[in-house]
Amino acid sequence: MSEFIRTLLQAVIIAAVPICANYAIKGLAALTKYLAERTNDSTAKKYLDIAADAVSTAVSYVTQTYVAALKASDTFTKENQEEAFRRAMEQAKALLTQEAADFIEEAYGDLEAYLRPKIEAEVKAQKDSAPVVFSSVEEIKTDTPDTVTVAAATAAATAAATIAQTAPAAPAAFAPVVNIQPSQEDAGKPPEAPETLAPQ
Repeated sequence: MSEFIRTLLQAVIIAAVPICANYAIKGLAALTKYLAERTNDSTAKKYLDIAADAVSTAVSYVTQTYVAALKASDTFTKENQEEAFRRAMEQAKALLTQEAADFIEEAYGDLEAYLRPKIEAEVKAQKDSAPVVFSSVEEIKTDTPDTVTVAAATAAATAAATIAQTAPAAPAAFAPVVNIQPSQEDAGKPPEAPETLAPQ
């Protein structure tokens, strides 16, 4: 029973992670939009969009060129995490135009103080939205039921149980009778008593 619950929980988690990641990404976009609307200036909106794009691109770049190799070799340490953040910060700054960097420093004070939470949020959003990848086919257990099948079977069983509990029992007079006509082969044999589907 616990294996079933664990498998069902896995199915729910697998379905929920992309949805949550999508909301996180939309939240970051909404925050950028809010900040852009708050300043109510098309120039500010343009520079905030440039900054958001720079952060997203920088985090993706560092993840692909630095972090992925370390995680694949199980050598991603706290120091490596700090180095990855430093590289993302440098990359984001390099991707910003000078005008965008100047605007952010003027409007928000310190450029790094502005970019730091943006990079952290983007790392979390990209980490949460990353698909589950198996490193080899051997990791996929063929004797484990497919989570979609388990979820569908659970939903069907729940629906059937609910219907069975809430539906009134049919009176015996309305029970369907199955009357199978004998084939030509059985024409000479005596007929069998008809079966009913009503409970005995």
